[in-house]
Amino acid sequence: MHVDGVGVDPFADDPLCDPLAVLFGYACHATTLLVDRYSGDWPGYAVEYLRERYPGATVAYLPGCGGDQNPYPRRSLELAKQHGRTMANAVTAAVEAARRPVRGPLRLVYEEPTLRFDGPPTDDELARMRDSDDPFWSRHGELLAEERERTGDIRTEYPYPMQAVGFGTDLTMLALAGEAVVDYALLLKDRFDGPLWVAAYANDGFTYVPTARVLSQGGYEGGEVTKFRRYPGRLDPSVEARVLRNAEALIERVR
Repeated sequence: MHVDGVGVDPFADDPLCDPLAVLFGYACHATTLLVDRYSGDWPGYAVEYLRERYPGATVAYLPGCGGDQNPYPRRSLELAKQHGRTMANAVTAAVEAARRPVRGPLRLVYEEPTLRFDGPPTDDELARMRDSDDPFWSRHGELLAEERERTGDIRTEYPYPMQAVGFGTDLTMLALAGEAVVDYALLLKDRFDGPLWVAAYANDGFTYVPTARVLSQGGYEGGEVTKFRRYPGRLDPSVEARVLRNAEALIERVR
C-alpha cells in the first residue's frame, strides 16, 4: 500500500520529536458505510487515531484520485474503524521513518481549462428522459429542460479547476477537481520524476472525471452517474488528454 504523507516538523533531525502537523492522503472512496448516517468513514477514524497518537498536532486528510476505488470489505461501522486504524498505522510508519525535508521556494498556480460533455440532448431525448420510469432520469430531464428554457441552451462545457503547488524540487502537489479516477495519479507519476502527490475532490465537487479507459468500460463512473448530476451527459473522450495536458503544464511551472 502506498500512502502519500508529509510530517511538518521544524525539529525533523530529532527522531524523538513528534510532528506539529500531519497531512496524509490515499486514493480510495470513503464508502465503507452507506449514506444512511453522518460519518467521516475510514478517513475520519484515521484522523481520530492519529490525533490520539500525536496529541497537539494538526491532522488532516487530503483525498486522492479514488473516484473508482472503494474500500473492502465494507458496510459496517466496525469495518470503517478497522480501515481507519489500518491507514493510521501506515501513516504513523511513514511519519516515524527517516524524514525528508520539504523546502522552497514555494510556487503556486491555478487554472480552469475547459472540459466538454457529450450532448446536448435533443428535444426528443429530453422528452424520453422526463417520461422515464427511473425517477433520477426523469428529474435529470426536467433540470435540463428548465436550463434550456431559462437560458436558451444547455451548457456543454465546464471550467475545470486545477491547482499545483511546488516546494522547490522536494515535493510537487497537484489538485484535481471532482471525483478523478485513479488512472490520473498513476499516469502522472509515471511521467514525472521526483515526489509527486496527486489529490482530487479539490476546489469543486463537479462530477466523476474518468479516463478514456473508464469511459470505454461504461458503468457508474463511465457515464451512469450523469442522471444524478445537472450536466447534459457524460464527459466526452477528450477529457483524459485535456486533463493530462494541463496537469503536465502546471507541474512544470511549479518545479
